[in-house]
Amino acid sequence: MVILNDAVLIHGEMSQAFADYSIQNMKKIRAKAIKLDTCAKQMKDTVNITIKSVDDKSIDASLSYVQLADYLREIARSSSLIILPVFDHIDNNHKPLLDEQKRELQDLSDRLKVYIDDMLAIANSHDFDKITGFVSEQTQMFSYIDGIRRCQIKRAKAAVTNTRNSLLYMQILHETKQIVSYSMNVLKSYRDIVLIHSREKME
Repeated sequence: MVILNDAVLIHGEMSQAFADYSIQNMKKIRAKAIKLDTCAKQMKDTVNITIKSVDDKSIDASLSYVQLADYLREIARSSSLIILPVFDHIDNNHKPLLDEQKRELQDLSDRLKVYIDDMLAIANSHDFDKITGFVSEQTQMFSYIDGIRRCQIKRAKAAVTNTRNSLLYMQILHETKQIVSYSMNVLKSYRDIVLIHSREKME
């Protein structure tokens, strides 16, 4: 779950650094993104070692752990697919974001943090009955991102932004949506692991 939390923090830092057009801050954020990706990759690469240490009866728990590692790896990958292109954009002195893009991106990062904080609260409390209702929050996040996409398409059609800007901005939105999607899968996989272990203790 640390990987999920770190990905959200990095997203917020990216929004601010991109708005400030700060290459110094983006260098630090890029280093964090690379470290996060490496950590997630190591978790996935060592999944067999973890599984071997688990009781033979916990096949279902092992399956859920494999899924959890896969989803966290994808979240870290999406984070890199946001951070690295933004760094390159600033490093090559391409045009900065428009003021409205800055506001949208910052608001998106803020909403993403609230979303993930709520999700982590469910995971930490093991109050998994809330997941069903939490799905509506995911839907709201998807709708919000789609709304920003529509705004960006309108700007592109009106030639308010150039092609490079539009492609990068749309990539940020796409990968953010991926993080939202995969994070729900992380929560469900974690729930399955907890419930399976609880059931085994009772047997």
